[in-house]
Amino acid sequence: MPRRYKEESFLDIVLDIAGPITALLFIYMLILYFTNKPKFWHWLSYLIIFALAIIGLIFLKKYLNKVKEERKEKQFLERKFQILKDLEKSNQIEYLNNFILRFGSETKKGLKYRNYVFDYDRLYDLQTILSNKSIHLEFNDLIFILKYLIDQKEQKVTAESISCKPQLFANLSDTEFEKLNYRLFEAIGYKVEHTGHPKDQGGDLIINKGPERIVIQAKRYLNQMVGNKAVQEVVAARNYYNCNGAIVVASSDFTQEAIALARSNNTKLINKQELQRLLSTYLKENWA
Repeated sequence: MPRRYKEESFLDIVLDIAGPITALLFIYMLILYFTNKPKFWHWLSYLIIFALAIIGLIFLKKYLNKVKEERKEKQFLERKFQILKDLEKSNQIEYLNNFILRFGSETKKGLKYRNYVFDYDRLYDLQTILSNKSIHLEFNDLIFILKYLIDQKEQKVTAESISCKPQLFANLSDTEFEKLNYRLFEAIGYKVEHTGHPKDQGGDLIINKGPERIVIQAKRYLNQMVGNKAVQEVVAARNYYNCNGAIVVASSDFTQEAIALARSNNTKLINKQELQRLLSTYLKENWA
């Protein structure tokens, strides 16, 4: 018990003692109520004052704990940002940004933050490399710095996307729309083949990743919905190009008939809204 008190503040000790005293007073007051009511009413005022004092001490303790936590958080952030300043002085910020771009989407498992995933072995390698550069960081400090840089990068992208006028699908030719999809699926991580030509058999792109081989039909429709024909074409192209998947990407929406036909033929449909989301996520571009 003495060791515990050494670790606690005087206020903690007072509140620890106040608990048992309050219980004893409650029992004593209960006895007085049934045996000596005049004395009970006399002591009740003292009990009320004691209870108010305890409540005040509890609120004081919460306030002091809050101040203590805020001070610790401030010291924590000051230390982290001092590390960041040291990295800036040693010209390592660009090095870390390159690490984020190069390895932030290399794996599907590992440390996940926003749109990035890092293999833990890569992070340990980075920690070792920085140590060899005389920059000694604890692992948690390294993670803090990477997250901070990612936040800065993503906030910049968001600000630029909001401030810039969206690019218009209407300004693209059919060939340019195919090239836009080429860039998109390449950014997602696919190896992309461009097959688009007058006799493309309904397939504009073929994307490959591992066992996946998917044919894509790109439809730049502006004032009309994409119907059954596009789905029929891409299903035929799937067999023609020996693919195991098929996608129709459109700059508009699909008819209910097209949606039903795609569902029955195991074909994925990407409408304008989903395409806009993908372009924003992977190419950081705003399209309308």
